[in-house]
Amino acid sequence: MFGLPIYDRTHGHVEPLRKAWNTKRRGILSYHTKWYIETNHAFLMSFADLAIESFPDMKLVHVVRNPLNVCASQAERLRFIERYLFPVSAYRGRNGRWYGRWSLTGDEPIFEQFVGHELTSFQRFVVQWIELENRAQAFLDRYDKRDECFVLHTPGDLNKADRITDLLRFLGIELRHASVQLEGKQNRTPGDRRASDELLLAELQEVIERLPAKHLDIFTRPPYSEFAWSKFLLKKTQAGLSAKAGTSPA
Repeated sequence: MFGLPIYDRTHGHVEPLRKAWNTKRRGILSYHTKWYIETNHAFLMSFADLAIESFPDMKLVHVVRNPLNVCASQAERLRFIERYLFPVSAYRGRNGRWYGRWSLTGDEPIFEQFVGHELTSFQRFVVQWIELENRAQAFLDRYDKRDECFVLHTPGDLNKADRITDLLRFLGIELRHASVQLEGKQNRTPGDRRASDELLLAELQEVIERLPAKHLDIFTRPPYSEFAWSKFLLKKTQAGLSAKAGTSPA
């Protein structure tokens, strides 16, 4: 559901998107398994609304991570992918233009705020992250799924056996033991060329100041407001109003 399905979702091409989803749905059903769990960054980019049509009882896991970390990691991964996997890292949209296979197109309305302004790779992923977090909150409200969504704070929760045990029980998965063992390899970002936090924060704040408040309102509420970094996702005027109201993030 990466590549063209992302393009089709953005541009409202319903039929080809549904065709791609039906192929994926048949693949899921072919497993004939009691549980099917998928982690897929394309979910909110392309097929969330179609997936819930087919699987209305699905449960969801919302992983919340500091955008400075997640967007820097994504930018570094993109650099690595473009260097070593160029032939498969882009696709041609139905308008003839080339797009990154694993990202939003840049044609989404949120990017209109940056016309004529060249975004760094990190900043582009910040805009994408903000858009997808807004889609996540809208999805939960649209389908009344807040009680069926388990929130994980990363990286902290991912390293807590009791938290992961709670997650599996929430999903209805039977445990063979009283708790899980967290072992094995970690999916680390290749290379280590992350910029300093000071530079990333400056780039983040440049993005925030260009965005309308409607894209940032979600960060005044849980689960985001539970983190100290949430204050960096508010325009200066918003932060001031929150402080006056006594709701400034910790």
